[in-house]
Amino acid sequence: MPSAINVRADFGAGYTPEGSSSTYTGLVLINITDIVMTQTGLSANAAITATNVQRDSRLILNGEP
Repeated sequence: MPSAINVRADFGAGYTPEGSSSTYTGLVLINITDIVMTQTGLSANAAITATNVQRDSRLILNGEP
């Protein structure tokens, strides 16, 4: 098991999911750190940072929630 997982979702100038008519733009970074697995459980820390994420030109996320 890695000690960290980093996910980057960059919608660039526009992304339309299959089966949707909405277009998304912007960037989302998800960082999961300090992952520890023991015999009795799993622990980790997570942080999400959004940069100007929009759906159909309407802001839905920006900054750290």
